Amino acid sequence: MATREKHTASPPTSPAPSEYSNVSQDTSLEADIKALLKNLPSRADLAAML
Repeated sequence: MATREKHTASPPTSPAPSEYSNVSQDTSLEADIKALLKNLPSRADLAAML
């Protein structure tokens, strides 16, 4: 029983949500970057502009 109590007490509750929020922020940033890259003109378009 003591080991189970230790396991339940060992993971702190406050840092875990912050870690998950950081991960979600990273994924949202990646999505934003991918969206920006999609909106940018392609290399062929840039070469045609030059």
